[in-house]
Amino acid sequence: GDLVLISWGSSGALTQAVGKQLAKQGIACKTIVLRLLKPLQKAQLRDLLAAANAVWVIEQNQHAQLFHYLHAEQALPDFARSYARPGPLPLRPMELIKVITEGIQ
Repeated sequence: GDLVLISWGSSGALTQAVGKQLAKQGIACKTIVLRLLKPLQKAQLRDLLAAANAVWVIEQNQHAQLFHYLHAEQALPDFARSYARPGPLPLRPMELIKVITEGIQ
């Protein structure tokens, strides 16, 4: 199983860059950047997450809206975690790498 990072919108490119950096560090990682939130492609998302050992939803807002939406739609495994931080400063790659690597150890 892999680590899977999920994001959407403006956090997408950052999440993909973090996934590539984690892979360079030897951590098996997949990234999913959602383009369509409604209707959510639940079956496809569940299939992509089936073998995951860790799932993180990455977003820049105060209340982890995507994380809560995906849980409400029953699209995430129970062990999924959220990293949400409000702006105005953008999320930074090393910030995410630190949180994720500490969370999977």
